[in-house]
Amino acid sequence: MVEALTKQLEAHLSHAGIVTNLLVRTEQSLYSGEVNREIELYVAETEAAWDMPLATVFLYPFEDQAAVEIAAEIQYPQAGDDDGKELLAALFERAQLLGVEAAVTEKRRFLAAEHLVDAHLLLDFHFVVEAPRTASEQAELDERLSLFALQLGTLLRFSLKNTSSTREQRKGM
Repeated sequence: MVEALTKQLEAHLSHAGIVTNLLVRTEQSLYSGEVNREIELYVAETEAAWDMPLATVFLYPFEDQAAVEIAAEIQYPQAGDDDGKELLAALFERAQLLGVEAAVTEKRRFLAAEHLVDAHLLLDFHFVVEAPRTASEQAELDERLSLFALQLGTLLRFSLKNTSSTREQRKGM
């Protein structure tokens, strides 16, 4: 199921942005012998989007291969002097408007007490899909993946500049 789902997801995500990389990882525990498999797709708005939001989509197949968890993380760079509160509020607002139940993690990297070198917000959300057994279930899965790609693309293109102008337009009404 995971291979077919990856192909479907890749096709849908091509409408959201550019899939810049696809990784397949297999890990085996030395203690239990358990094998875990994970697929990662990296999606950017454009190929030269190093300073813009970047999405990573993870596929975690269940042991029985009957279902797959799909998780998405979108990393939003912050300016060094920005405390991120405005972006944080705007991200939650945008996710809620899209019907996405998301969590946001703030990450900051310092080289010294007052020397911030990297700061970003990480928005993440996930859902589980089951292997379709009928044509109608396949249609439902296709619709869910299409919605996911739309949500991811909208969140990927999100920036604080867009939000500020939208809020100003609402205040003027």
